[in-house]
Amino acid sequence: MLVLPDERVEGYSVLDADRYHRLIDRSLITLIHQSPFRVYDPLIKATARQFIEKRYGFPDRGGKWTKEAPRDLQRICELVFVTATRTHLIVSRGKDEFSFDRERRYPLRWHT
Repeated sequence: MLVLPDERVEGYSVLDADRYHRLIDRSLITLIHQSPFRVYDPLIKATARQFIEKRYGFPDRGGKWTKEAPRDLQRICELVFVTATRTHLIVSRGKDEFSFDRERRYPLRWHT
């Protein structure tokens, strides 16, 4: 589950761009503060697409090792992302290759 606001956020450090981690360029901090969802969501899903397409070694049911892509094992175990913005839950499935067009969006209604 990811929690990524799709709105302006201020007043927190972007650790991914700090001097120790440097996972992203500091020039993206302004964009991240405008909407963490719009910056991180496409990057995370692009990485997930690459992950499910690459072949890895897995033991088969007989105990022998075989190389398969997680994409081909989704009948057994599927990678699914559930992203919470403040206004929606968004479900993105590996079997749909995390395609934006195939995501399901569910509005959140907060009760006080």
